[in-house]
Amino acid sequence: VQSDPCIPSPCQNQAQCHSQSGDFFCTCSDEYEGRTCSELRDHLIDSCTVAVATNDSQKRVWHIWSSVCGPRGRCLSLPAGNFSCSCDPGFTGTYCHENVNECSRGPCENGARCVDLINHFSCLCVDNWKGKTCNSRESQCDGSTCSNGGVCSDHGDSFLCSCPEGWAGRTCNTAQNSTCDSGPCANGGTCVGSGDAFTCICKDGWEGPTCSR
Repeated sequence: VQSDPCIPSPCQNQAQCHSQSGDFFCTCSDEYEGRTCSELRDHLIDSCTVAVATNDSQKRVWHIWSSVCGPRGRCLSLPAGNFSCSCDPGFTGTYCHENVNECSRGPCENGARCVDLINHFSCLCVDNWKGKTCNSRESQCDGSTCSNGGVCSDHGDSFLCSCPEGWAGRTCNTAQNSTCDSGPCANGGTCVGSGDAFTCICKDGWEGPTCSR
């Protein structure tokens, strides 16, 4: 009985073996070529692909992706056997081996110490400064921030006034449901509406019908 040349299959890399007049031929996938589909096609062997010897009798060489760019980069093949590394955010250098120092541009203010992290930074504030870059006061609230009994809440770089019933506006300086709804009083002035008219009660240093002078 004539033996089947496809048993066992001489074809590699999952290629299909076909018997033909006592011989065989292999149907290779797009990535491989050669009589037994053991050779990686030339256009896939580039500066980012490395051939590594193996003890596997069916496949003497493995072609693997190069790790030249390290764990923080991806190898990009260029003409003439050259390559470049595309780095993850926060890393730079020929082989993506250098952590970008986000503190080098001095983002922290008012004597704060900058701590470089991966792709961002942290500021250690001093002397009652706060905020991401230590550019805010310890508290955005003082006794005059919110008008008309409003309660001030500090939110780092900003503040929020919780207004009592009948008052609205950023600093609770606008009487609701009146001619004050449009916020006619400038510079923190308190608006008091009466019918079709309003009166602005200005803060120290300001005067005029709308506290604009």
